[in-house]
Amino acid sequence: MRRTLPSLLAGQAITPERAWWLGVLLGDGNVYQTRSNARVTVVGALSTVSRWLALVAPDKEPKEIKRCPGTYQGYVDSKVLVEHMRATYGLGGPKTHTLPWLEVPDDVRVHYLRGLWDTDGELSIERRPKGKGNDSPKARFGVAPKPFVLRASEALTEACGARAAAARLEKGVWRISYAGRSAMQVADYLYGGAPEHLRNEDRYGVYQQMVALREQLELAECERCGAPAQREGYCVRCWYALRKRACACGKFPTKALGMCQACYSRHLRSLPGYVRRSTGTCSCGEPAFRRGLCDACYSRERRAVRAE
Repeated sequence: MRRTLPSLLAGQAITPERAWWLGVLLGDGNVYQTRSNARVTVVGALSTVSRWLALVAPDKEPKEIKRCPGTYQGYVDSKVLVEHMRATYGLGGPKTHTLPWLEVPDDVRVHYLRGLWDTDGELSIERRPKGKGNDSPKARFGVAPKPFVLRASEALTEACGARAAAARLEKGVWRISYAGRSAMQVADYLYGGAPEHLRNEDRYGVYQQMVALREQLELAECERCGAPAQREGYCVRCWYALRKRACACGKFPTKALGMCQACYSRHLRSLPGYVRRSTGTCSCGEPAFRRGLCDACYSRERRAVRAE
């Protein structure tokens, strides 16, 4: 290791293994050199760190650290490797302000982005309380430099069409987030065909739960109309109709007496002694009831608007 460049980084072409290895390193790793030591290190989940080490230093084992439960550290002491990372990719020193975005070929970009997500990314399912709709998939990614986060967002939009919400600063870290369909697009792209040796098992486990949730929602039908169920066994329209006590005709919101505007108006006109009051005189000379027009002129105006 100290005398020769690791086979993982030898050659010009970037392999899937190298792309993922670099993504993990950029996400939660470091490259530094002192007078007595030169080291490349990475921190993360056990599956990520162990597979990261297996690509360069199979003889090393991840070491659990006390930063938080379930966090491990792996490192490789190699002056040749450190010099290569600095010369080729510009890695070295504090990453807060110097984190570079690496341009990788399109055929291995998914592995590079997955490496970033395996460390500084997150997949989750938002469990909504009863009456607030279905559970929703979520995806987030964040690092300190804002330009790096924006480049990651652009790369995902170009690769799978997912669009993130505007980047937000949270406790010194810029984050992008995806929800619903966009989150599933990100998860499918990153983990749908991820090789076992190039993925974080925790992220992959959440992805499988997201797939199961999607299948469950796609198969469910509205109990009232048979459309795809979106909230508590009903489509959005029927859910609102039942929750808001919609009119018998199915329209909502209601005006009074549990009726929509049209049914309420018909109900008033049907009451004994009801007298319709005009608001003036129409241009044709008839009594005006709607917007200064009689019923005939009002209908003609509405038809003309629809025709345009």
